[in-house]
Amino acid sequence: MPGSQGSGLPITGERTVPDVAEENYWFRRHEACYRWALDHLTGHFRGTLRPTVLDAGAGEGFGSAMAADRGYLVTAVELDGLAATHAQRRYRELGVVRANLVALPVRSDAFDACLSLQVIEHIWDVPSYLAELLRCTLGPVILSTPNRPVHSPGLAPGAKPSNVFHVREYDLTELDELLRPHLQATGRRAAHFGVRHGPAISEWEERNGSLPAALISGSVPEFADAVQQTDFVIEPFTRERAGEYLDLVSVL
Repeated sequence: MPGSQGSGLPITGERTVPDVAEENYWFRRHEACYRWALDHLTGHFRGTLRPTVLDAGAGEGFGSAMAADRGYLVTAVELDGLAATHAQRRYRELGVVRANLVALPVRSDAFDACLSLQVIEHIWDVPSYLAELLRCTLGPVILSTPNRPVHSPGLAPGAKPSNVFHVREYDLTELDELLRPHLQATGRRAAHFGVRHGPAISEWEERNGSLPAALISGSVPEFADAVQQTDFVIEPFTRERAGEYLDLVSVL
């Protein structure tokens, strides 16, 4: 059953939060993606003074805070009122806005970059969501989402996921199809990457089976408590490893 963090923010089983032992694997997996995205932005904005970053669908706010710690001027946008209030209270360095991502209350080209990690699978109106992120952002837009064939084995393209918080899950072909008209309209290109387990988790899984599957079933192996963000590999997507990628990352 969902519980609550020490701050009072509900633990839904979907929204990833820090400082909760049973959430450690999921948190570190998200943390790894944020760190990779921020490293990418650091390379892109090298020498630029305090670029502005939109974190679209910021959730608990830890990723926005990571960006602020890197020196970015961050606006965290979150629709859920409890999460938005929590983020503003816990991470006072952030500007937090409660808003719907399909109708952002900001001017065009307001941000130098945008992060929207593990969000698109929750969106009902994906074309409007993508159009809004691109409208508001001058530079890179970085998205991530679960890789449907690995995250939900056997789920057919377009079928309703068993996860009640997800509207739709995607493989790379489906994601490409969604992005194509927006890329054509803006003259952008997409680079795709995959998130997979590194050696430590892979070796554990050879002996014990899938770690995510164990956690989803309600078991929390002691090994999961020790997982760190460095235990995940993020690399250019290759078809040869498509069956290993837990999440997809796209840079537009």
